[in-house]
Amino acid sequence: MRFRIVSLTAVCLTILTAWASAAETLTLKADFWMPFNGDGKEESGYMLDIAKSIFEPKGYKIEFAMTPWDKSIAEVRNGKGNAIVAASQSDAPDFVYPAEEEGTSVQLFCVKNGSPWRYSGIASLKTIKLGVIKDYAYFQELDDYIKTSPAGLVFGTGDTPLQSNLTKLVQGEIGAVVDDKSVLKYTISKMNLQGKVAITAASGDAVKPAKLFIAFSPKNPKSQEYAKILSDGVIAMRKSGELQKILAKYGLTDWK
Repeated sequence: MRFRIVSLTAVCLTILTAWASAAETLTLKADFWMPFNGDGKEESGYMLDIAKSIFEPKGYKIEFAMTPWDKSIAEVRNGKGNAIVAASQSDAPDFVYPAEEEGTSVQLFCVKNGSPWRYSGIASLKTIKLGVIKDYAYFQELDDYIKTSPAGLVFGTGDTPLQSNLTKLVQGEIGAVVDDKSVLKYTISKMNLQGKVAITAASGDAVKPAKLFIAFSPKNPKSQEYAKILSDGVIAMRKSGELQKILAKYGLTDWK
Protein backbone atom coordinates (compact mmCIF):
# COMPACT_ATOMS: atom_id res chain seq x y z
CA MET A 1 0.00 0.00 0.00
CA ARG A 2 2.80 2.40 0.89
CA PHE A 3 4.45 1.69 -2.49
CA ARG A 4 1.24 2.54 -4.29
CA ILE A 5 0.94 5.89 -2.47
CA VAL A 6 4.52 6.82 -3.33
CA SER A 7 3.92 5.86 -6.94
CA LEU A 8 0.74 7.94 -7.12
CA THR A 9 2.57 10.91 -5.65
CA ALA A 10 5.33 10.51 -8.20
CA VAL A 11 2.77 10.36 -11.01
CA CYS A 12 1.08 13.54 -9.74
CA LEU A 13 4.41 15.37 -9.52
CA THR A 14 5.26 14.28 -13.03
CA ILE A 15 1.94 15.58 -14.34
CA LEU A 16 2.33 18.88 -12.51
CA THR A 17 5.89 19.31 -13.76
CA ALA A 18 4.81 18.59 -17.31
CA TRP A 19 1.94 21.07 -17.00
CA ALA A 20 4.23 23.76 -15.63
CA SER A 21 6.75 23.27 -18.41
CA ALA A 22 3.95 23.43 -20.97
CA ALA A 23 2.50 26.66 -19.54
CA GLU A 24 2.71 29.49 -22.03
CA THR A 25 5.00 32.33 -20.99
CA LEU A 26 4.07 35.93 -21.74
CA THR A 27 7.06 38.28 -21.63
CA LEU A 28 6.26 41.90 -20.79
CA LYS A 29 8.78 44.72 -21.22
CA ALA A 30 9.13 48.34 -20.12
CA ASP A 31 11.47 50.63 -18.27
CA PHE A 32 11.01 51.43 -14.57
CA TRP A 33 7.83 53.50 -14.22
CA MET A 34 6.32 53.06 -10.79
CA PRO A 35 3.56 52.80 -9.70
CA PHE A 36 2.53 51.41 -13.10
CA ASN A 37 5.40 48.94 -13.37
CA GLY A 38 8.64 48.42 -11.51
CA ASP A 39 11.49 45.96 -11.82
CA GLY A 40 9.26 42.88 -11.66
CA LYS A 41 10.95 41.78 -8.43
CA GLU A 42 11.00 43.96 -5.33
CA GLU A 43 8.64 46.47 -6.94
CA SER A 44 6.26 44.98 -9.46
CA GLY A 45 3.80 47.84 -10.04
CA TYR A 46 0.06 47.57 -10.24
CA MET A 47 -0.14 46.79 -13.97
CA LEU A 48 2.07 43.74 -13.56
CA ASP A 49 -0.04 42.71 -10.58
CA ILE A 50 -3.15 42.99 -12.77
CA ALA A 51 -1.56 40.94 -15.55
CA LYS A 52 -0.55 38.18 -13.16
CA SER A 53 -3.97 38.13 -11.50
CA ILE A 54 -5.67 37.69 -14.87
CA PHE A 55 -3.33 35.42 -16.82
CA GLU A 56 -1.77 33.13 -14.22
CA PRO A 57 -5.07 31.48 -13.13
CA LYS A 58 -5.56 30.64 -16.81
CA GLY A 59 -2.27 28.74 -16.96
CA TYR A 60 -0.01 31.45 -18.36
CA LYS A 61 3.29 32.45 -16.82
CA ILE A 62 4.04 36.18 -16.68
CA GLU A 63 7.66 37.29 -16.96
CA PHE A 64 8.85 40.88 -16.89
CA ALA A 65 12.10 42.17 -18.41
CA MET A 66 13.01 45.71 -17.39
CA THR A 67 14.25 47.30 -20.61
CA PRO A 68 14.74 50.89 -21.86
CA TRP A 69 11.47 52.11 -23.35
CA ASP A 70 12.67 52.60 -26.93
CA LYS A 71 14.23 49.13 -26.89
CA SER A 72 11.07 47.63 -25.33
CA ILE A 73 8.95 48.94 -28.18
CA ALA A 74 11.40 47.80 -30.85
CA GLU A 75 11.87 44.31 -29.42
CA VAL A 76 8.19 43.59 -28.81
CA ARG A 77 7.32 45.01 -32.23
CA ASN A 78 9.70 42.43 -33.72
CA GLY A 79 8.29 39.57 -31.67
CA LYS A 80 11.02 39.49 -29.00
CA GLY A 81 8.46 39.72 -26.23
CA ASN A 82 4.68 39.73 -26.01
CA ALA A 83 3.74 43.16 -24.70
CA ILE A 84 4.86 46.55 -23.44
CA VAL A 85 3.51 47.91 -20.17
CA ALA A 86 1.79 51.27 -19.57
CA ALA A 87 1.68 52.40 -23.19
CA SER A 88 -0.58 55.00 -24.71
CA GLN A 89 -1.80 54.33 -28.23
CA SER A 90 0.47 57.08 -29.54
CA ASP A 91 3.51 55.27 -28.11
CA ALA A 92 3.11 52.40 -30.57
CA PRO A 93 0.08 52.84 -32.86
CA ASP A 94 0.66 49.52 -34.64
CA PHE A 95 0.40 47.40 -31.46
CA VAL A 96 -2.70 45.44 -30.41
CA TYR A 97 -4.58 47.20 -27.60
CA PRO A 98 -7.23 45.78 -25.25
CA ALA A 99 -10.69 47.33 -25.44
CA GLU A 100 -10.42 48.16 -21.73
CA GLU A 101 -7.55 50.35 -20.57
CA GLU A 102 -5.41 49.46 -17.55
CA GLY A 103 -5.00 53.00 -16.29
CA THR A 104 -4.72 56.67 -17.21
CA SER A 105 -1.93 59.23 -17.20
CA VAL A 106 -1.77 63.00 -16.66
CA GLN A 107 1.44 64.79 -17.65
CA LEU A 108 2.91 67.47 -15.38
CA PHE A 109 6.20 69.35 -15.11
CA CYS A 110 8.70 69.28 -12.27
CA VAL A 111 11.16 72.08 -11.51
CA LYS A 112 13.84 72.74 -8.92
CA ASN A 113 12.32 74.16 -5.75
CA GLY A 114 12.10 77.96 -6.00
CA SER A 115 12.21 78.07 -9.80
CA PRO A 116 9.72 80.57 -11.25
CA TRP A 117 9.41 78.64 -14.53
CA ARG A 118 5.99 77.29 -15.45
CA TYR A 119 4.80 75.55 -18.59
CA SER A 120 2.56 77.90 -20.60
CA GLY A 121 2.85 76.40 -24.05
CA ILE A 122 5.69 75.42 -26.35
CA ALA A 123 7.14 78.94 -26.38
CA SER A 124 7.91 78.64 -22.66
CA LEU A 125 10.16 75.62 -23.34
CA LYS A 126 12.55 77.74 -25.37
CA THR A 127 13.89 79.36 -22.21
CA ILE A 128 15.00 76.11 -20.50
CA LYS A 129 16.43 72.67 -21.06
CA LEU A 130 13.68 70.06 -20.68
CA GLY A 131 14.28 66.49 -19.52
CA VAL A 132 12.32 63.94 -21.55
CA ILE A 133 12.65 60.22 -22.32
CA LYS A 134 13.29 58.75 -25.76
CA ASP A 135 10.14 57.47 -27.53
CA TYR A 136 7.82 58.47 -24.69
CA ALA A 137 4.48 59.93 -25.76
CA TYR A 138 3.45 62.92 -23.64
CA PHE A 139 0.75 65.15 -25.13
CA GLN A 140 0.26 66.26 -28.70
CA GLU A 141 1.90 69.68 -28.77
CA LEU A 142 4.89 68.44 -26.78
CA ASP A 143 5.21 65.29 -28.90
CA ASP A 144 5.22 67.45 -32.02
CA TYR A 145 7.86 69.73 -30.48
CA ILE A 146 10.11 66.77 -29.57
CA LYS A 147 9.95 65.49 -33.17
CA THR A 148 11.65 68.71 -34.31
CA SER A 149 14.68 67.72 -32.16
CA PRO A 150 15.32 71.12 -30.55
CA ALA A 151 18.65 71.69 -28.81
CA GLY A 152 16.85 72.32 -25.51
CA LEU A 153 15.92 68.67 -24.98
CA VAL A 154 17.86 66.33 -22.67
CA PHE A 155 17.02 62.62 -22.89
CA GLY A 156 17.04 60.44 -19.79
CA THR A 157 18.67 57.08 -20.48
CA GLY A 158 18.81 53.50 -19.22
CA ASP A 159 16.26 51.45 -17.31
CA THR A 160 15.50 54.32 -14.89
CA PRO A 161 15.50 57.42 -17.08
CA LEU A 162 13.24 59.55 -14.89
CA GLN A 163 15.60 59.16 -11.94
CA SER A 164 18.40 60.29 -14.25
CA ASN A 165 16.44 63.35 -15.32
CA LEU A 166 15.50 64.30 -11.75
CA THR A 167 19.14 64.02 -10.69
CA LYS A 168 20.11 66.40 -13.50
CA LEU A 169 17.32 68.75 -12.41
CA VAL A 170 18.59 68.91 -8.83
CA GLN A 171 22.14 69.44 -10.08
CA GLY A 172 20.99 72.35 -12.25
CA GLU A 173 21.82 70.70 -15.56
CA ILE A 174 18.24 71.04 -16.82
CA GLY A 175 15.39 73.40 -15.97
CA ALA A 176 12.37 71.10 -15.92
CA VAL A 177 11.27 67.48 -16.23
CA VAL A 178 8.01 66.24 -17.66
CA ASP A 179 6.33 62.95 -16.75
CA ASP A 180 3.17 61.37 -15.39
CA LYS A 181 1.85 62.91 -12.17
CA SER A 182 1.70 59.64 -10.21
CA VAL A 183 5.15 58.58 -11.43
CA LEU A 184 6.66 61.93 -10.47
CA LYS A 185 5.17 61.77 -6.98
CA TYR A 186 6.34 58.19 -6.45
CA THR A 187 9.86 58.82 -7.74
CA ILE A 188 10.35 62.07 -5.85
CA SER A 189 9.38 60.27 -2.63
CA LYS A 190 11.68 57.30 -3.34
CA MET A 191 14.61 59.60 -4.13
CA ASN A 192 13.93 61.75 -1.04
CA LEU A 193 13.69 64.88 -3.16
CA GLN A 194 10.83 66.50 -1.23
CA GLY A 195 11.73 70.13 -0.69
CA LYS A 196 14.29 70.02 -3.48
CA VAL A 197 11.88 69.83 -6.43
CA ALA A 198 8.28 70.84 -7.02
CA ILE A 199 5.56 69.56 -9.35
CA THR A 200 3.97 72.50 -11.12
CA ALA A 201 0.58 73.09 -12.63
CA ALA A 202 0.02 72.83 -16.36
CA SER A 203 -2.84 73.53 -18.72
CA GLY A 204 -4.39 72.39 -21.98
CA ASP A 205 -3.63 68.95 -23.40
CA ALA A 206 -1.03 68.27 -20.69
CA VAL A 207 -3.70 67.68 -18.05
CA LYS A 208 -6.11 65.66 -20.19
CA PRO A 209 -5.97 62.02 -18.96
CA ALA A 210 -4.57 59.62 -21.56
CA LYS A 211 -5.50 55.96 -21.46
CA LEU A 212 -2.72 53.50 -20.69
CA PHE A 213 -2.58 49.86 -21.73
CA ILE A 214 -0.60 46.69 -21.70
CA ALA A 215 -0.14 46.63 -25.48
CA PHE A 216 0.63 43.45 -27.41
CA SER A 217 3.02 42.72 -30.25
CA PRO A 218 1.64 43.28 -33.77
CA LYS A 219 3.77 40.34 -34.92
CA ASN A 220 2.16 37.69 -32.69
CA PRO A 221 -1.02 36.10 -34.17
CA LYS A 222 -2.29 35.44 -30.63
CA SER A 223 -2.12 39.08 -29.55
CA GLN A 224 -5.83 39.69 -30.18
CA GLU A 225 -6.60 36.72 -27.93
CA TYR A 226 -4.31 38.02 -25.17
CA ALA A 227 -5.83 41.50 -25.43
CA LYS A 228 -9.36 40.13 -25.01
CA ILE A 229 -8.35 38.02 -22.00
CA LEU A 230 -6.83 41.11 -20.40
CA SER A 231 -9.76 43.38 -21.21
CA ASP A 232 -12.35 40.92 -19.92
CA GLY A 233 -10.23 40.32 -16.85
CA VAL A 234 -10.03 44.01 -15.92
CA ILE A 235 -13.80 44.33 -16.18
CA ALA A 236 -14.27 41.27 -13.97
CA MET A 237 -11.71 42.52 -11.43
CA ARG A 238 -13.49 45.86 -11.20
CA LYS A 239 -16.82 44.14 -10.50
CA SER A 240 -15.33 41.81 -7.88
CA GLY A 241 -13.41 44.56 -6.07
CA GLU A 242 -10.05 42.88 -6.72
CA LEU A 243 -8.89 45.78 -8.92
CA GLN A 244 -9.36 48.31 -6.13
CA LYS A 245 -7.49 46.07 -3.69
CA ILE A 246 -4.47 46.00 -6.01
CA LEU A 247 -4.59 49.76 -6.62
CA ALA A 248 -4.89 50.46 -2.89
CA LYS A 249 -1.51 48.78 -2.29
CA TYR A 250 0.02 51.63 -4.31
CA GLY A 251 -2.08 54.41 -2.79
CA LEU A 252 -4.21 54.66 -5.95
CA THR A 253 -7.91 54.57 -6.72
CA ASP A 254 -9.81 53.31 -9.75
CA TRP A 255 -9.48 55.70 -12.69
CA LYS A 256 -13.13 55.16 -13.66
